Amino acid sequence: MIIIREFTPEEFTLFSTLFENENVTRYLPYKTPEEYKEMFDKALADYEAGPFSRWGIFNTQTDDFVGMCLARVFLDNPEQVEIGYTLGENYWGKGLGTEVCKALVDYCYSLHPKKDIVAVTDLDNIGSQKVLLKSGFNRIENLAREDRELAYFREGINLCLILQTKDREFPSCGGVAKIQGIFDGVVLHTPTSNFFAIKHFIYQIIYHNLQEL
Repeated sequence: MIIIREFTPEEFTLFSTLFENENVTRYLPYKTPEEYKEMFDKALADYEAGPFSRWGIFNTQTDDFVGMCLARVFLDNPEQVEIGYTLGENYWGKGLGTEVCKALVDYCYSLHPKKDIVAVTDLDNIGSQKVLLKSGFNRIENLAREDRELAYFREGINLCLILQTKDREFPSCGGVAKIQGIFDGVVLHTPTSNFFAIKHFIYQIIYHNLQEL
């Protein structure tokens, strides 16, 4: 189990040590130690400004440092919200990336339910791309920047949150998602893994009906 929380000023060493592992930084842009310090200080300042920042990921049982994650206005498109994460190498392959992504998506949709949530990765970072696909993202056209090209992902429509804003009663999407009341007499039960795959398709079908709720 993990918890995502604000860093404390005393935890810079934990933060900076994460980026000393060459396997961790293989697909990340190069930064100097001074730049990582600036990044950490900005995260602390952003806690006051809110609501986006970088946060620490910790093991709830041992309080061990797992990694860091972020949510921010996407610099390439201010109408979108970007998420990202970096995990320590010893925490790879344990499903934590998917858990972090889904937590960030839920958080961002709670703040901006109508904005797209996106993520980018190095073109060769296949592991992170698989995590994003498993977390309900769809790969779209590559994002071309001046210095590099990135794989570009967009999260599907968060149907549960959209429906909750319509004063309907819909349980959480965790575990088994139950969606009902969209059409009279229609009830859909689906495991979460399938839910993320089909929710965009469902949204296309019911979009005009939602406008009338």
